[in-house]
Amino acid sequence: MIFKEALQNIIKHSLAKKVAIKILADQNCIKLYVRDDGVGFETSVDYRGQGLKNILQRAEEMSSIVEIKSEKNKGTEIILTKIYRDRGMA
Repeated sequence: MIFKEALQNIIKHSLAKKVAIKILADQNCIKLYVRDDGVGFETSVDYRGQGLKNILQRAEEMSSIVEIKSEKNKGTEIILTKIYRDRGMA
């Protein structure tokens, strides 16, 4: 759902021409990167819409870390990290 919300935000708000999506995984961790070249926003201003609130809430519910990096006129990047502990994988 975080991935879907990130894409919805890009479609609705970013005016992006390019979107890069990368997923990296190993036995201990999975990382999702979603970056666009859109209009971005000032992260210091607290005008988080429902989409960003949903992303942050869902990440917390699944014990994950989410970083939202953005600058006005320089795009946005969302990085989601889920670390698996004690999976017993050798």
